[in-house]
Amino acid sequence: MLKKILLMLVASALSICMAGQNRTQQITIGNGSLTVREVLQQIEAQTGYTFAYSNSDIDLDAVVHSKADKADVVPFLNQTLAAQNLEAQVDGKRIYLNKVAATTTPDVSKSSEARGITGVVKDSKGGPLTGAAIQVKGSQEYAIADLDGRFTLKAKSAPFSLTVSLLGYETRTVQCEPGQGPLNIVLQEESTFLSESVVVGYGSQRRELIANSIAKFKPGDDNIRQALSPSELLQGRVAGMTVSTQSGNLGTAERVSIRGSASLNASN
Repeated sequence: MLKKILLMLVASALSICMAGQNRTQQITIGNGSLTVREVLQQIEAQTGYTFAYSNSDIDLDAVVHSKADKADVVPFLNQTLAAQNLEAQVDGKRIYLNKVAATTTPDVSKSSEARGITGVVKDSKGGPLTGAAIQVKGSQEYAIADLDGRFTLKAKSAPFSLTVSLLGYETRTVQCEPGQGPLNIVLQEESTFLSESVVVGYGSQRRELIANSIAKFKPGDDNIRQALSPSELLQGRVAGMTVSTQSGNLGTAERVSIRGSASLNASN
């Protein structure tokens, strides 16, 4: 019986001691806008606690709206510094302000976005289509196929559509799902493009039979400018074409050179 009584007394003493260690002093801070530095200074003045923290973890000049009426120090600090993701821990007469490790739950959509969605663009014969443009429909997210026709785009958290296009091929729309595997996209040649007739200086030919360079410029609201002649309108718009005048007088005849000194044998 005596041993049981002694054991109970020791357990009571330990619990009282631990409660005393866990209990922090109470503080009173009036309602108002104070900086974090001023709050810590008032706590030090009222309790005798000192603070330990890393300057990179805390913004001492941040303004907080705090009010405490005989409140425990640690809960008050945790509430005041929650916006800076800081937590107070007491060790004797020192309070440590530590950064709380951020914990996030796994998000399938974010993991899919980190991995991205990949694919390859080919023609009907299985050859890679370099330079094909792949764009997420309704957004500015896009990618350009590399030399092997491969591309990578950020995945979305909901079903979305890809628009795949390349000059001379029919534009195709592909439906995609989050976490979908690599895409194999085949573009068909645009028959109307190859059978189109092009007027050249010595007649007209089908576009598919032309081996030399053909340039187009269609004036519109976004690229039109004031010009005195069609050749001046084309100046700087067509590769290999230069337009010059002998003087700056209005009505002076213009000299138009195609390729010219930029050509292989530098002939005009």
